[in-house]
Amino acid sequence: MKKFFFNQQHSRWILALLLVLMLLLTACGGGGSAPAETGEAEAPPAQTAESETSQEPETDPETPVSSGETMSESQIAALFSGGREMSEVSYEMNITGPTMDTMKTRIWLKGERMRSESEAMGINFIMIYDTEAVYTLDPQEKTAMKMPVDMGMDGTMEPITAEDLTEDIDTETMEYLGTEMVNGIQCHVVQTVDSESGVQMKMWLHTDYGFPMKMEGQGNNPEDQFLMEVTNFQTGGISNDLFVVPADYEIMDFSEMFQGLPAIPGS
Repeated sequence: MKKFFFNQQHSRWILALLLVLMLLLTACGGGGSAPAETGEAEAPPAQTAESETSQEPETDPETPVSSGETMSESQIAALFSGGREMSEVSYEMNITGPTMDTMKTRIWLKGERMRSESEAMGINFIMIYDTEAVYTLDPQEKTAMKMPVDMGMDGTMEPITAEDLTEDIDTETMEYLGTEMVNGIQCHVVQTVDSESGVQMKMWLHTDYGFPMKMEGQGNNPEDQFLMEVTNFQTGGISNDLFVVPADYEIMDFSEMFQGLPAIPGS
């Protein structure tokens, strides 16, 4: 599947960038830098009681698909679009596949801002995506690397989200299979097959929000095969502090590190 393969390239870029940032943070740990932006919390605060959490019906989480229900093409499209347009949501996501290591990511999305906490190569890292810059945080060293979006690398630095995996899916070819429980959440099950590649995509959409709680890709090529599963899904109640670098962090601007350096020949 083209989109999924593209996201794997995103992942490799993120890992390469992290290695560079780790070297820079080690070498520049004691140097002067821009004053830290104000903030309060380093770790995400617990979701408040006002958080609109997903209900977990008291039924067997392994309940098989019920095929007694039907949904029209327009109903499926409306449900699917609703899940892609949610403006305030948090969740944990695991992605596995034969051509990639297991990826574990926690996502907080609020408006145009996003925070991700991921584990890759045995390293935990935090990234905050604002409208003007991307920040990579090191909680152990209490440092943050600022990467302005106008450097042109913000698109490839974004983590894989559930929305990315559904971006190229054609709702007009979806087939409704029924309902099924996924981790205690009732879901509508739909399936679609790409006419050109033959890749089959099966999705379990939250019955209330249309959000993909589980996705499974099947195809002849290993890169088209993957399984994505969402847990700890919550809507609303996300603190703005999650998108601010804590006040006791030292912020280093990645763009300023190259100021004063000689120009690269031919650039």
